Amino acid sequence: MGTMVIGGGTALGTGAFSSVEATRTVSVDVAGDASALVALEVNQDYGNVDGNGQVEINLSSDNLREDADGLNRNGTTTFDGMLAVTNQHEEDVDFTLPDTSDDEEADIEAWFELNEDFDVTNDGNFGSDPTAADTGVNDDNGVSNGETAVYDLVVDVRDASTDESEPFEIDVTIEAKEV
Repeated sequence: MGTMVIGGGTALGTGAFSSVEATRTVSVDVAGDASALVALEVNQDYGNVDGNGQVEINLSSDNLREDADGLNRNGTTTFDGMLAVTNQHEEDVDFTLPDTSDDEEADIEAWFELNEDFDVTNDGNFGSDPTAADTGVNDDNGVSNGETAVYDLVVDVRDASTDESEPFEIDVTIEAKEV
């Protein structure tokens, strides 16, 4: 009988509740890529900031060197120091740029590779000399507050099925996670 009373007490509850719903206010400020928690700056030789404050990379013939009309067919092209990513958060952040983004219809792939040797402070191709005084990635792949990681852009058109006159667009995702 004692066991049954304990079981019955559990079935009747202990005075705890099963759910709560409450409304709270959250204030959020948004900023352009250069001044956000994860600041993004693009090499000015190949990109700019659009009207929404987001970086864009433009490798069309309009933005390449004078005599260049595009990237080499059946080739892979690497652009050194294309993107600077600065941690403006209080904690170390691990930046991830997924291995590849591709235009499946045209069979074109693009990805970013960390360039640990790029000296962003002496380069001059980044508009504000990326907000960081120091450049680099620490031992556990995180980027400390105020530091910048620089990435090269690699574009692979070896399997491209696009015509020379057809421009293509590729979206690349950048992920940041507190370490």
